[in-house]
Amino acid sequence: MVILSSLFSYDESTINTFVKSLNQTGFAGKKFMVTYDSTKRVKEFLAKNGWIVVESDLNNIPIVCKRFDDFSKIIEKCNFDEQILITDCRDVYFYINPENIQKKDLYIAPDGLYPLKDHKWGSEVMKNHYPSDYNSLKDKFHLCAGVFYGNQDKVLELCKKTYEYIFKSKLYDKNNSEKETVADQMALNIVAYNSLNYKLDINNTIINMTETFWDETITYFIYHQYDRVGNFLNKLSEKTNKLI
Repeated sequence: MVILSSLFSYDESTINTFVKSLNQTGFAGKKFMVTYDSTKRVKEFLAKNGWIVVESDLNNIPIVCKRFDDFSKIIEKCNFDEQILITDCRDVYFYINPENIQKKDLYIAPDGLYPLKDHKWGSEVMKNHYPSDYNSLKDKFHLCAGVFYGNQDKVLELCKKTYEYIFKSKLYDKNNSEKETVADQMALNIVAYNSLNYKLDINNTIINMTETFWDETITYFIYHQYDRVGNFLNKLSEKTNKLI
């Protein structure tokens, strides 16, 4: 497995949990971090921990959008013959070595275990960004763009088409890179379901913790948005001790 991630202006402490938790799982594959406006100290910290640092420019495009373009370029250049994991870094905790995840063509975990029409935030944002696409997605589970994995062909196609579709958003402002946008997640859902014909088959590899109920009897490989859960590490430790 190969891991691709990205960061903008984070300091060492912000990504420490991400980097160290992955190390502790015993992951031995290649790791690429696309950096935008990062300090020398952060890049040295990443390199020291085995990351290949790829410096890039945002070109007046928000990082949540530009990352898909840079991920696509890395995949095309390196031609990986193995599973590819795309992941956020600030709020990701690795619990089990992702190299042990069963191979899939593509897996994108849901952002809550209910359809888009019942996802208050997702529905509102989708209607604002892509009103003409809402009806085709309203009965499908809303997917999270933060962490996903699959084979090279599917991940590359998803990244390239998501990046292209971002600019079709009704709210995207190419002249204001400081403006917050979530067009990336909305575009990813549209591309995954309508272009790649994605079929969600929920497993225990990734949990997105903002909207998804955490059933503590289930052990996940990757905990995304763990910082939204108070005392997460203590709770995870307590759960582990109970199982032992």
